[in-house]
Parts: sequence; C-alpha cells; structure tokens
Amino acid sequence: MIPANLIVNADDFGIDARVSRAIALCLDEGLINSFSVYPFSDPFHEELFREILHRHPGAKVGAHLAVVGPDLKEHPGHFRDVLIRYATGRLTAAEVRELWKAQILALQTRLGGAFLSHLDSHQHLHLLPGLWEAARSLQEEFRIPRLRIPYEGVTRAIPYRFPFGFAMQALARLRADGEKPAFIGFFTSTRFTLAGNRAALDRIQGEPGRRFELMVHPALPQAGSPGTPPEVALAPEQEAELDELRKLAAYFGDTGRPTGN
Repeated sequence: MIPANLIVNADDFGIDARVSRAIALCLDEGLINSFSVYPFSDPFHEELFREILHRHPGAKVGAHLAVVGPDLKEHPGHFRDVLIRYATGRLTAAEVRELWKAQILALQTRLGGAFLSHLDSHQHLHLLPGLWEAARSLQEEFRIPRLRIPYEGVTRAIPYRFPFGFAMQALARLRADGEKPAFIGFFTSTRFTLAGNRAALDRIQGEPGRRFELMVHPALPQAGSPGTPPEVALAPEQEAELDELRKLAAYFGDTGRPTGN
C-alpha cells in the first residue's frame, strides 16, 4: 500500500510500448498511483491509454512535456541537440511554450477535458532558464496543481553524471526557493532500487504532513507487437524496476508503513 503522502509517479507513458505496458501493469498491481504522458499519436497508445483510464479512473495523470517535432525526434543525443539549439537561439522559449501548450491541450482532450494533476518534463528540461518560466505560466494557465521540482541535493550531485547532474540539481535548488526537498529518484533515474532510496523513503513516515514524490521508469523486457511505435533506447536497469516496485509495496505493507524488511 502506497502511503497517503507519497506519489509514486512513472514517467514516459507513450515513449515506447515496453514502458507503457509496464506502467499499465504497475497501475493494475497498485504499485504506482500517478503517471506522466509523453506526447504520442499512434493507435496502440491511444487504445492503451483509454483502457488505463477505464480501469483506473482515480490515477493521477500529468503531462511529460517534451521538445519533439518533425525535426527533433527522440534519440540518444536528443537532450544535447535540444540544448545546443536552445543555447544558440535556434529554439526559443516562446516556441517551446507553444509546443508544450499543444501537448497539454492534446492530453486534456484525451481526458475528456479533465484537469491534469501535474506537469514535468523529459530530462527535466523545464528547469532551464526561460523554460522554467514557460512551464510556470502553463501551470497557471491550465490550473495544474503540481510542477515537478526534482531536487534531492547539490552535494550528492557532484559525483553523479557530472556536469549534467550537478547543473540540474543546482537549477532545481533555485526553483525550490529554499523549500525542504520532497523529491526522490533523481539519482536513481531509470535504475530505481528500494535499497538505493530506503533512507529517503523512510522520511515519509516521519513527515506525514508533507507530500513526497518518487520518480520511477519501469519497462517490460518484451518488444512491442506489430504496429506499435519504434522503440527508443532504454536503460537495461529499467526492466528491473517492476520487481523493485513490488519490493517497495511489500516494504510499506498493507498499512502503508515500513515493515522493517
């Protein structure tokens, strides 16, 4: 059972059939209570999304904002390419905002006009100067309750994928505006383990008045069936996240409290 003050959010529904099927399975098993939707336009994901909404009407659904389009496709160097375009002025914050707004509108249409529960972004791009203001303005325009601030600590970021990890944590700290961090999973992104996050997860019980978010990226090993979107590069550890989430559920037990395992 997920504690009442913990949001377990799976990112990237729509990016790949292996990820989307894993998210559907996690919802079925009660391992997550929230997920973020990457922009998609294919029949496979349209059908799967409808099925999820039918089976889990209470699940929190958010937009996983991404900078993708006709000439900006998801690939291993996508983040670098977006940064270069943005830094050199070939991609402006205004253009990104319009792209993100279209993604929010498309997702709201799929939800029947219902409000989204949260906004976050692929590879935390919304933390960048200019894009943060764009994301905040969209949050206000669409009255979306939460905008992710993936801050876990600048000191821990020094040995983590330097300089990317350090830069992103420094930006997240600025966005947190001095608030005590309540985010878990930045340092285990696409390779979540219960053991690697147990100390942070144990804080949840000690601060019942605070809302925590745990970010996960589960994936199933089998490839998509014919007609599903082309697969993207996934971290090998993503296939293990499903079992780790099952360990997490067992750790919190039926009451939502740690079992001491």
